[in-house]
Amino acid sequence: MNSDIVTYPLNGITYTAEEAAGYHSARTSGVYCLDEDFKVSLSSGGKSVWISSGRAWVHPSRFTGYSIIMQWPVTLALSTPTLLCSRVDRVVLRFDRRARRSYLTVLKGTEIFGGSPSSSAAPRITRNEYVYDLCLAEIRYFAGTNLIPSLIDTRGDESLCGLMRDTVNRANPNAHRGIIYCSNLCTEIAQNMSSIETVSTEICTEDGDTVVVKTIRPGDFVVCNLASLSLGHLPLEDEKQMKEKVATLVRALDNVIELNFYPIPFAQITNHRYRSIGLGVSGYHHALAVRGIRWESEEHLNFMDKVFERINYAAIAASSELAKEKGSYHYFEGSDWQTGAYFIKRGYNSPEWKALAVKVSTQGMRNAYLLAIAPTSSTSIIAGTTAGTDPVMKRFFLEEKKGAMLPRVAPALSDKTYWIYKSAYLTDQTWSIRAAGIRQLHIDQAQSLNLYITNEFTLRQVLNLYLLAWECGVKTVYYVRSKSLEVEECESCAS
Repeated sequence: MNSDIVTYPLNGITYTAEEAAGYHSARTSGVYCLDEDFKVSLSSGGKSVWISSGRAWVHPSRFTGYSIIMQWPVTLALSTPTLLCSRVDRVVLRFDRRARRSYLTVLKGTEIFGGSPSSSAAPRITRNEYVYDLCLAEIRYFAGTNLIPSLIDTRGDESLCGLMRDTVNRANPNAHRGIIYCSNLCTEIAQNMSSIETVSTEICTEDGDTVVVKTIRPGDFVVCNLASLSLGHLPLEDEKQMKEKVATLVRALDNVIELNFYPIPFAQITNHRYRSIGLGVSGYHHALAVRGIRWESEEHLNFMDKVFERINYAAIAASSELAKEKGSYHYFEGSDWQTGAYFIKRGYNSPEWKALAVKVSTQGMRNAYLLAIAPTSSTSIIAGTTAGTDPVMKRFFLEEKKGAMLPRVAPALSDKTYWIYKSAYLTDQTWSIRAAGIRQLHIDQAQSLNLYITNEFTLRQVLNLYLLAWECGVKTVYYVRSKSLEVEECESCAS
């Protein structure tokens, strides 16, 4: 049995070592309910909530080990809000690390006079290194009818998401300073984040005017600082030229941190502490096509493994040189960069990588985070290449932008590349996921990975793609794009 497994009892029942080890090997991440799912229901009069027996397995990233519980049916009493007031309560399964126990409870929200219950007034879910709440359901009281509340199951919001939180945080080079809770809209950013907190509020008098002075702890307020290498236009096999191009971009992005305008101070503080950048790519399919490499091939995986390792090496070396010139980022000491854990975790054990690890530990790193693959849809149009790391949707299609129809043609389309450009919707998505997993090893943040499915896909097939993404070490999944219900002509046969 893994020695890190911790058992959290509920109602006095715990697991055996064999049962715990079985859950430890389960192919899941984040928070999932397994076996007989928890079933939450209201009593007929709405005075209590009933939770049936079930099992849960939780692995919050900052908990040490795996927490497992089992429980029998529990009934929790409810209290109705004041007449004519609405409210949102939450039924929560709480894992308490300090108390070494777990329990079910109902968290009460803020009462609002009139109107419908608002999620903004719902009670706060606690998730930190000591307490982890799994919200099972929301109980909503409507003003004027709050004697009989409505119950909404909320677990679907957590079970199938685009962020593999365990994978993200295991690979976090700055885990000594915090945790990565989520990504940005496009899912390529994976950086430490923490809440903005009000420390104190004072009422003062200045020049005869009464003012309210708030002292605020800025937290970690993450922003995007992005640029992309256009792979379809670069000599990817030329190591010297690639080092020069990457070094130029790393320096340019680092300069943006100093020159940028920050509309809010929290972003400026975080940016100057971490100096995070997001060096990405576009023209991925373009680069494969001009080299005659098919998407669904081992040649694709082997080629891009070498390309992204080369980009990563060049980016780290460039950031370390900048640190020698201008100084390291504020939190370098104790990071995976400084300890060398970053290189060990990724199996970078060649003489070149070992020499770079020593150099980084000695010189430092200018930037806490380096690589992030954004979607680059609009910028790829300007650059005349394919978007991000996606396969082309079609060899030719019309795209609507700002009310105008924009013709899109696969770049460098010719008799040699025509059959290399296979439509994303006709491509086996397991190849896209496997490729993303190989790239992810060399990307310290994340990547905007889109999945393209047809209308024949079942939910089970979609779930299997997510599970495969986790197994391959992919950190995030962006959109799952389906096709519109229409009859289309064959591109190859249409005249």
